[in-house]
Amino acid sequence: MYSALDEVLVTAGSTAIAKESSVLLSSSSSALTLLDEYLQTQPFLFAVTLYGRCLALVGTGDVRGGTTALALLKKAAAVIPASSGHMGDNNYDYRREIGSLLVQVMSASLFIAKDQTAEAIAVLRDGLQLQSAFGYREPASFYLPLRQCLAAALVHHAKILGAGAGAGAGAGGKGSTVPVSVFLDEAQQLYRDDLREHPHNVWSLRGQQTLAALSLSLSSSEKGGSSLEAAGEPALRGTSSCCEIGLC
Repeated sequence: MYSALDEVLVTAGSTAIAKESSVLLSSSSSALTLLDEYLQTQPFLFAVTLYGRCLALVGTGDVRGGTTALALLKKAAAVIPASSGHMGDNNYDYRREIGSLLVQVMSASLFIAKDQTAEAIAVLRDGLQLQSAFGYREPASFYLPLRQCLAAALVHHAKILGAGAGAGAGAGGKGSTVPVSVFLDEAQQLYRDDLREHPHNVWSLRGQQTLAALSLSLSSSEKGGSSLEAAGEPALRGTSSCCEIGLC
């Protein structure tokens, strides 16, 4: 069913996106009124809704639409009221922090979609640092362990940079001395750390399986065999641990 939110998003999608991802809305006053109402009265619920919309758009290849939805998501996340008290307190609701995580996950997703893996990794590092400050709860305050996403991005980055160059070659670009194995080792540690906290997390288990297969490719490449891409997995995406950023 076509909803009021759809009207807001279609309106935003039909206009330009200004600098710093602020959306220029220049259509019906009803859409503007609805947007203001959502931002003022239900920013957290609006942010969650926009996050789902952005996931769907980027997941179906609509990068432009996802960029527009992310711009609105940033607006909503920025006005979520901070919780009273301190992070780690039992009554702390983390809504403002969760809004920031939603923005970071979707920013990483768009970076991956545009093959900007280094930028995606940087955003996910920031997100993991924020999430790591959350107090322990069951269920967790945020549904997605970002270690599995950062690890997936690192593996994806290593596979792209190592494809056709040999696993022992520099992976940071022309003239780099950073080997692909550095990215894979960091990903392995992230999966191990996540499994200590979430022992039955199938996504981190799956990520470790991917790394086990890649380790064979790494050994083959270092001995003069085929590249990571050819010897390990034919596709750069797939068999990974974070669907939210397009790597699963």
